[in-house]
Amino acid sequence: MANKLFGSSGIRGIVGEKLTTEFCVDIGKSIGSLLPEGSNVCISTDARVTKDYIKNAVLIGILSTGVNVTDFGLLPTSILAFTTKHLKFDSGVMITASHNPPEFSGMKLWSSEGMGYSKNKEIEIEKLYESKKFRKVSWDKIGILTKRDDAVEGYFKVIKEKFPNIKSDLKILVDPGNGAMSGIASKLFNELGLNIITMSDKPNGMFPNRNPEPKRETLTKTIEKLNQENADIAICFDGDGDRVVFCDKRGFIEYNEAIGFVAKNIISNSKDKICITTVETGMLFDLAVKTESGTVKRCEVGDVFVARAAKEKNAKMGVEQCGHYIIPELGFYPDTIYPTLSLIKNIKSADEIREFFTKIKSLFYDKIGVECKDEEKYVIVDKISKLETKLKPLEINTLDGMRMEFSDGWILIRASGTQPLIRVNAEAETQERLKEFLCEGKRLINLIICKVQK
Repeated sequence: MANKLFGSSGIRGIVGEKLTTEFCVDIGKSIGSLLPEGSNVCISTDARVTKDYIKNAVLIGILSTGVNVTDFGLLPTSILAFTTKHLKFDSGVMITASHNPPEFSGMKLWSSEGMGYSKNKEIEIEKLYESKKFRKVSWDKIGILTKRDDAVEGYFKVIKEKFPNIKSDLKILVDPGNGAMSGIASKLFNELGLNIITMSDKPNGMFPNRNPEPKRETLTKTIEKLNQENADIAICFDGDGDRVVFCDKRGFIEYNEAIGFVAKNIISNSKDKICITTVETGMLFDLAVKTESGTVKRCEVGDVFVARAAKEKNAKMGVEQCGHYIIPELGFYPDTIYPTLSLIKNIKSADEIREFFTKIKSLFYDKIGVECKDEEKYVIVDKISKLETKLKPLEINTLDGMRMEFSDGWILIRASGTQPLIRVNAEAETQERLKEFLCEGKRLINLIICKVQK
């Protein structure tokens, strides 16, 4: 079961519905009450139009508990997490709903080591929120609010040290989708001397040019622009800049191909060969990593789970197939710039990505979502795991949802941690078998939904 307020990536909801002023103030009080009085917290937002409304409510709550707050303004989530660790804050609060539509907002919390809050920590916040037993301080102990704007500069300094002499003849299209990475990735790439063009590179919380989730269906205009400008590759970020995906002239580079190619390059010259990923990730990732003698270990879905597994296993990297990359040498948070520069550094042509996978076993991957109420989705997935499927799996894994393994592929049915959906992910050796897997997953979900709603 999920926590009551937190999903797989923080708290999210529609502003004015779940996310009211009172709710946000009390969440701020809960965050502050868990920290010692006099602690220092940093806070930032993505580009959403409600960013200041949510941030100010959370700020009031934190300050009321005697905790100081430094406001860094608009930042990508990755840079806020980096800043929390490198400037030695006791905690970080990112106001964001990541890739969700513009009416959503939320909060993601970072520990002093720049890692997302653990489930236990989130449960502590939920208990405080429910009990309303917040710390109260006198007027002269109220926290102090300060503002800074040097987070990006500090992050750039470290990245430039990691890629001191990067050179590339690629023409690169940068598409932040008007999100939090707007004007930041392009600035860094220009300073590194890369040949770039941009689109949707100004923050706009209404996301007027495309959906904040970068995927095949939302990047058609990006691919058109790439071909019109004769660019080689497009770098596309999500709403808060902690996911990155890639396109070439032929279109969207599928998730598992992208993360597999990036991962095999990152581990190629490293003694550390362990890569962490989740039960959602396809087998192409494993096959790519094996070409560099790497080992793949799986965990639950969510960048916090990936980060913790990467730390425990002393992994070289962790990755989620949606485009989250955990680079331990930077920190245990999703970073998008390091994997992007690693990709650019290691290819002379964008065609190399697709060519690499023509030499590997052909597999087909896809996912669908079935709408389901948040309060019902985990119950439904739990009931599905007790059903018998006509497909007769060789093995069933219930680490996170239900993953059924077959000789020619797999199906994963799990509740979305960020949206009112149950997702079906599948991979197979043929398109026909993939379709069969997805249809069976959808059938099982609808079967239980009908029983629950009767």
